[in-house]
Amino acid sequence: NNKIPVGKFVAADDLRWQEWPASANIESFIEQEKQPEGLEKMVGAVARYDLVVGEPVTTSKLVHPGTAGFMAVMLTPGMRAVSVEIAAETASGGFIQPNDRVDVIVTREVQSANGAQSSGMQNIRSDLILSNIRVLAIDATYGAPEVEGEAAAPQAGQGQVIIGSRATLELTERDATLLNTAKKAGEIALTLRSIADLQSPQGAT
Repeated sequence: NNKIPVGKFVAADDLRWQEWPASANIESFIEQEKQPEGLEKMVGAVARYDLVVGEPVTTSKLVHPGTAGFMAVMLTPGMRAVSVEIAAETASGGFIQPNDRVDVIVTREVQSANGAQSSGMQNIRSDLILSNIRVLAIDATYGAPEVEGEAAAPQAGQGQVIIGSRATLELTERDATLLNTAKKAGEIALTLRSIADLQSPQGAT
């Protein structure tokens, strides 16, 4: 019923049954006779390709969350998905949700002026290394593609607190390299940003 762009989560109103010549090759199509609940089963899947109105839907054109290829559909073209270990105390107490925006901070021990390392607080340094980064997932909880305009406003009652151990972030190739280096240098923390900051500069600081 509606055009389905790449990365869109399919809704019930996006799909309908339509007649097709029986003589045509329809082995890859979702047939009502063979799969009466075919439409319902496709709701919540994500489009791997642009689908125009009236185009037959096949299982290869849609991918469900948690299956192979799903995260690749979620990524903005040219970006990379990078995972980082997190704890509740370093991830805004579990209030970071998929598709939120975060800043990435690395805390590490640095050498003193004479080259020696110390456990004193004066030799602990925290640096903001990445700003306004999109969260793709917390553990196995995924987020819908980004929405701009009025539809991006938070909805009351949406979502639950997610206490996860791993966050997957959307980064450029350069920022992905920076984060992987920072993970070896110290402890990574995520700080939640306001949804109003969506248009702020993104990436390495």
